[in-house]
Amino acid sequence: MIPFNEAVRAAAGARPQGANPDSDWPFEEIDRGTAQRLARVAGAGRIAYVEVEYFGNAGGQSAVGWQNGECNFGPKSSVAGIINEAARFLGDRATSGQDELDTLGLGKHRRTEQW
Repeated sequence: MIPFNEAVRAAAGARPQGANPDSDWPFEEIDRGTAQRLARVAGAGRIAYVEVEYFGNAGGQSAVGWQNGECNFGPKSSVAGIINEAARFLGDRATSGQDELDTLGLGKHRRTEQW
């Protein structure tokens, strides 16, 4: 996991979605071109970009995934469950009593800055 914090965003040359609106792209923190470029750099295997934004009880989750540089998952958005779908796309399976997010240990830090 690589948290997409300010330093990584700057190194990747990412622009917020607002800088380049795309109605089919549900993400606010990364534009489509940067996400595709990062997927190509990742090379063989699977990679996913996940974005979550909640304030109070309002918000949602979005995810997109690539396998060997090709988009094979999403982009998808919903109020819940998309992170777990992305984790399953990456090969994660939930253990008893936990969802995929917690099985990966990602539930312990709910804010990117905490990583």
